[in-house]
Amino acid sequence: MSEDLLKVRNLTKKFGTITALNNVSLEIRNNEMFALLGPSGCGKTTLLRIIAGFEYPDSGQVLINDSDLLSIPTRTRPVNLMFQSYALFPHMDIFSNISYGLTNTSLTKEEINNQTNEIIEKIGLGEHVKKKPNQLSGGQQQRVALARAIARKPKILLLDEPLSALDKKIRQEMQVELKRIQHEFGITFIIVTHDQEEAISLANRIAVFDKGEIKQISTPQELYENPTNEFVANFIGEGNILKATSTNSGFEHPCLGKVNISHSMGAGKSVTILIRPESIILSPATTGAGQITDAVFAGAKKNITIKLTTNEIVRVYADKSANLEVGSHVNLSFNPQDVRVF
Repeated sequence: MSEDLLKVRNLTKKFGTITALNNVSLEIRNNEMFALLGPSGCGKTTLLRIIAGFEYPDSGQVLINDSDLLSIPTRTRPVNLMFQSYALFPHMDIFSNISYGLTNTSLTKEEINNQTNEIIEKIGLGEHVKKKPNQLSGGQQQRVALARAIARKPKILLLDEPLSALDKKIRQEMQVELKRIQHEFGITFIIVTHDQEEAISLANRIAVFDKGEIKQISTPQELYENPTNEFVANFIGEGNILKATSTNSGFEHPCLGKVNISHSMGAGKSVTILIRPESIILSPATTGAGQITDAVFAGAKKNITIKLTTNEIVRVYADKSANLEVGSHVNLSFNPQDVRVF
């Protein structure tokens, strides 16, 4: 059997004149934490709803273990969805909320109790089993919703913006918990999010969506270091996107000068270049390539904003001890290997 658990092939879905998914294909592996990432309206939630059985595509296939998932009725698919709102039953205690999904199965009452207790222990809810949802914090409620979704042991768990309702500190803690729980239960997680930091923190691989199409699928590190197009470069992490002119040996920029870097675009063409803020080194200059317009202390670093003489804005992460004051003129240098050309 292939290590790919789920295969999406040439999936298209339209809502009237709007194409939500345009010939989308991807593979998701067994026991993988996979993220569907993109701005609002890009098609990621539509794909999730098709996998769950709440929508059907106009064309294309969805296979699970090489069998047709679309032909399986929604309620019997080996897939479960954790709702963004948690959708807990307010009148039930935590034990009953988690065990509810097992009550209409062939399991005996003893088996249901044993399975529920096992999940409660693994997810760390033991001291809360007799409480009602309104007695729990947001993070605890999310754990209950997660436990309930896992109770039926689906092959795939779908999570739609699972951490959006939590504040930053709890969200970071739950990112760690989600990874631990996913590893503990060995279930494939598919997470929909518009938050690139969340996707990078959680996922083994990420599919970046825009306007119903996948722009790139790769690991978080590969997406950050080697984006294959301008959209991904701009969407993943913070980056400086500048316009330049290609040369036979690289590119030329009015403020950065001539830079030698390999590409296959030929000379004299308008190109886009990407330089990450941490890749740039600043040096004081009497009349430099740009002028510092803002300098913000951010813990271990300073976030420096520079206005180039071309009126382009560049952001740089500098050492917190660097003597870089607003109004100072600077030159910019970097390793050509850290630049991406599109």
